[in-house]
Amino acid sequence: MHATPSRRPDPVPSPARKSCPARTVVLLLALCLLPGSGAAQGWPDASLTLWLDAAAGVTADAEGRVSEWQDLSTAGHHLSQTDSGRRPRQIPAALNGRPVLEFREQWLSRPAVPGSELFSATATTIVVVQRQLGSDPYTTTLSWVAPEDHRWMMHATHADNLALQVGRPGAGGSAGVTQPPGWDDAWHVVTMRRDGDDALIRVDGVAVAQGLRFTSPGDPTRTANVILANDPWGNTFNGEIAELLAFSDALSDGEVLALESELFDRWGLSGAPTAVPDLLVRAAADPAGEYAGDDVFQVEPADPQVREAVVGVGAVGTFRVKVVNDGRQAGTVNLRASEGVASGWTVAYRAGDREVTSSIVTPGGWTSPELAAGASLEVEVEIRHSGVVPPGSRKPVRISVRDTFLPALVRDVVQVDAVAGTGVRADLSLLRDGDAAPVGEGIRNDDARGQTRWVDVVPGSTAGFSVTLANDGNIPAAFRLAGDGDGAGWT
Repeated sequence: MHATPSRRPDPVPSPARKSCPARTVVLLLALCLLPGSGAAQGWPDASLTLWLDAAAGVTADAEGRVSEWQDLSTAGHHLSQTDSGRRPRQIPAALNGRPVLEFREQWLSRPAVPGSELFSATATTIVVVQRQLGSDPYTTTLSWVAPEDHRWMMHATHADNLALQVGRPGAGGSAGVTQPPGWDDAWHVVTMRRDGDDALIRVDGVAVAQGLRFTSPGDPTRTANVILANDPWGNTFNGEIAELLAFSDALSDGEVLALESELFDRWGLSGAPTAVPDLLVRAAADPAGEYAGDDVFQVEPADPQVREAVVGVGAVGTFRVKVVNDGRQAGTVNLRASEGVASGWTVAYRAGDREVTSSIVTPGGWTSPELAAGASLEVEVEIRHSGVVPPGSRKPVRISVRDTFLPALVRDVVQVDAVAGTGVRADLSLLRDGDAAPVGEGIRNDDARGQTRWVDVVPGSTAGFSVTLANDGNIPAAFRLAGDGDGAGWT
């Protein structure tokens, strides 16, 4: 992180506002606009360490200049600004009929806050509803910087990068990613989480990176100032903030989804401009309509997103993969299949009545029709035991899905495994003298169709045929060969 050049103050004068005593404003907001408790809305109150809502707990003067923004959590980390020239403005009815705070080289802060009151050494979650001006590329949404550069900080964004810092950035205490398309000058719900060494960064309900990691812990035993919309290096946030929540724990995936959904609804936001695909899977033997993996998102499939079926010799294992659009907008998704190298199997893919095998196995995959929000489609995967396969051997097939928002990212993966059962399978083929190749290989019937050859025989001549018996099963077996007569045949 580097300091940025000094900035000019906002040259636009604040518009005059109708005079109203600040005390009255705070009272009305507290009585009429205060959101419900976290427990009532699906996130844990116990680990909530900071909650700022522009529609509650705001002390503003007649021009809307904010001197204090009260923390709605039980921690009581109220933020303030004593310099009247550095106070943000409260803009009424700015987003879904609710007020927001406008920052233009302005900020709010609270001195000397112990880190233990904000975050844990290896766990925290910060969620914010904000709009960053594209004209300011170096911003900090929230900062806490203790001596020796120990940080708890959210950049959204700095040098076009989103970053969560918990610890010393130079020692592995930072995780970040390039901002997604459509970032500048637009409202977003941004979620950043540290869960052990794993980092999660989501924008508008979708992850914008995978595999982000921390390699060192933070230090919550230290004390530092909490600053909203600035940091010690002067990287002020220029834009608007509607709501911010911070937790000292890593919210679960379900809690993150619930909180984001609540914020989308409260602030009238629609989420990322894409389908949000979720893959579910079932084997033929599973109860009808029961799919595994709902709301489970993995890029390395594990239970419950791995299903298997024993496939007998010459039989077919059938699996169904359902893709559901969990997003708030319609969109197409891209499905790709990756097959294990085991031989003796053939795999076919169908989406409804459409054969998609030729495309889904290619690097470009198969792109679905548009899926409305909440809609789904099914892909049938048929794995046929078509050759000699050792008992117990597997044919794994992975199905991955991508969206059109960030198509380089795999959003979810499921796996189906066909397991070879034991069995025997006789196969007769027929070679007529003089023919280059036999007929009947892989053909099994009781009327010799496709397995018949004839020769015109004149007196004194001989017709020659070779019949080959093959065991296409995977265990030893004896067979009885018999003709059309009444004989017992030969074993």
